[in-house]
Order: sequence, then C-alpha cells, then structure tokens
Amino acid sequence: MDHGIVDTSPDFVGDALRLPIRDQSVDIVFATQVIEHLTNPHVMVRECKRVLRPNGCLILSGPFFWPLHEEPYDFFRFTKYGFEQLLKDAGFLEWQILEDGGDWAQMMLSVCLRLNKWLFPLRCAVNLTGAFLDSVSKSTRLPANYTVLARA
Repeated sequence: MDHGIVDTSPDFVGDALRLPIRDQSVDIVFATQVIEHLTNPHVMVRECKRVLRPNGCLILSGPFFWPLHEEPYDFFRFTKYGFEQLLKDAGFLEWQILEDGGDWAQMMLSVCLRLNKWLFPLRCAVNLTGAFLDSVSKSTRLPANYTVLARA
C-alpha cells in the first residue's frame, strides 16, 4: 500500500490513518520510514494493531536523528520510549525496539550527509569508520533510527 502512485506501483492506494483492510486479516504489517510523516502517528499504530491477526507481526521503523525530508510532511522523531508508548496505547503486549547504529555511526552519518554524492569512496570510508568505532566503543544513545518488532 502507498498513499499515491507517483514513482511507485502499490497493490492498492490508501491512508495509513484509515487502513482499507479488514480487522485481523493480515499476518504482517511492514511500515518503514512512514510514521514520521503522519500527523497522528498513534492512529497509524492502532490501525496496524487492528488489521493484524492474533500473533501477527508489526515491523516498523522511524528516525530518531535524521535531517528534514519530504518537506513539509516531516512531523516527528521518536525515542525508544516514544515508540514504546505508542505500542502500549495501541494494545500491543509484546515488542522489541532496536537501535539502528550507535553514536559513532550516527556522527559519521552526519558527516556523510554533508559530503557531495560524487565523493562516494570517501563516504564509504567515513561510514566504515563509524561502524568500527561503534564496535570498540558502543553507545546507542544517539541512533539514526529505530526498528520496532511487535506482536499483536
């Protein structure tokens, strides 16, 4: 599903705040990098719970630290505690929230975002440096992103 057909070819078009899907009719909801663009993200998470079959799986991701994008439709950034509250409020009972990258990877990602695309080899080296530094000095207080896995 997508909200339109420009540059995409979804099976169907719909609104994430009112999923055009029957209650308890799907096994997996996969929503990556969508939630920050919604005016009412809590409604989307409730909708995901509604359409999932018992024991169905929600796979959701959203940024914590990322530049503005798809403006003016970039509304939110979420902490792991924010995601946890959205899940609780929607009625999920079981979940796991994973940090995508550590502090060093995020710092190097910020550098890469400032480098021109034609500096691709340098960008690769900078990203690898972040991954290496995370492996020797791990902290996940400033991840770029979170991935949420939840069971209905």
